[in-house]
Amino acid sequence: MQTDEKKMMTYQETMDYIDSLQSGGIVPGLDNIRALCEKLGNPQDALSFVHIAGTNGKGSAGNYLAGILAASGYRVGRYVSPTTHYLERVQKWEPYTEQAVTISAQEAAKLLTKLRVFCEQMVKEGYHHPTAFEIETILAMQQGVDWNVDVMLVECGLGGRMDATNFITDPLLCMITSISRDHMAVLGETVTEIAEEKYGIIKKGAQVVSAPPKELQPLLERVCRETGAHLHLVQSVGQVQIHSCEETQFYYRDRSYVLSTPGLYQIDNAALALETAQCMQSIGFAKINEESMKRGIYSSRWPGRMEVICKKPIILLDGAHNEDAAKRLVQSLEAYYPGQKWQFIMGVFADKEYQKMIHILLPYAKRFLTVTAPGPRGLDSGKLAKSIWQTAQKFGENRLSLEDIQDVRTMSDALYQTLQIGENTIICGSLSIQGAVQRFMSEAGEMEE
Repeated sequence: MQTDEKKMMTYQETMDYIDSLQSGGIVPGLDNIRALCEKLGNPQDALSFVHIAGTNGKGSAGNYLAGILAASGYRVGRYVSPTTHYLERVQKWEPYTEQAVTISAQEAAKLLTKLRVFCEQMVKEGYHHPTAFEIETILAMQQGVDWNVDVMLVECGLGGRMDATNFITDPLLCMITSISRDHMAVLGETVTEIAEEKYGIIKKGAQVVSAPPKELQPLLERVCRETGAHLHLVQSVGQVQIHSCEETQFYYRDRSYVLSTPGLYQIDNAALALETAQCMQSIGFAKINEESMKRGIYSSRWPGRMEVICKKPIILLDGAHNEDAAKRLVQSLEAYYPGQKWQFIMGVFADKEYQKMIHILLPYAKRFLTVTAPGPRGLDSGKLAKSIWQTAQKFGENRLSLEDIQDVRTMSDALYQTLQIGENTIICGSLSIQGAVQRFMSEAGEMEE
């Protein structure tokens, strides 16, 4: 179906349209997205997929893999969630490049205009109006076709089995990152229940790459047996040497690799990407070699994961937003900044187990500044400050006084105060606050290094 050019929405109009759908929440099932695919001509049928599920690490592992594939000479598409900017959801890596480019505002507006017409047709036919995520997923598929990518890396938004991305019926490979408690109201209360949902992306005959903990490995092996999938387990990482924040060396399958970004948890994500790359090499991606794997791992940059955004004072931006991510963050702090106490700028979603995160971070804190995370799910900064104080008292962190826990509400106020006093700082709690950090940085201009 051709869209009348005169009726083309502007990019801002398409964003207003997407925003209007956000309150609709999640509509379980895949009927809607399959119907929308059909109206667009099933663009997914022209693509080869790596389907990625997990609780933490999807973005980082996917980024390492994209870097490896691009360094090997492949054109790579990515569908990413969450991001700091809307257009970052759909990315392209050209062969032999080290950075992705995003879908343009014009490309997004053109496709969203067409998809809106199809959505309105579906409502007339008795379907639920597709959700924002369903629309964005199909947009990414069509853009991947338009870019003529060799492979499309697609991250699940929530779960796996009933996630909108699970309309993919024949993926080349399924990559499963770490699994922990998150989104329990939707996915289940236990890690096993959550894993069952995540493993729902595994299809008949697919290659599966994962590094499950011992308690989940029998479940994963059973799902692979039942689906006839081929399981590849990530091997143990060898010696790790931290040379600096910009250089961490590790060994995988007796070969040396170097990360240019800090974070011990990134070693696990990189190992997952390396195992996946080796698996892809065995199924036809013959241009992948040892040199491209080394280059792809080293050149990978993924914002908001132990990202140093200022050196004087040290300001780290980390997307830790649940209990497992908080544990991984403090492990990295102990490795890269031993004995350092930090000011934390924290904003969280109300539906997260933020009390557990606070408990983990408290021993590393000298001060907290609380902000309200953007969007309807954001917990009021005053309530967060109260929770920090109550948690500190409960677990005996009495060195924190009320004066050390300040409700500053906005990220700009928190960062301005941080630069004024020169306090080494970690920003965490939700990936959604990254956008506010970037806006402040842009407005503030170049920061002293």
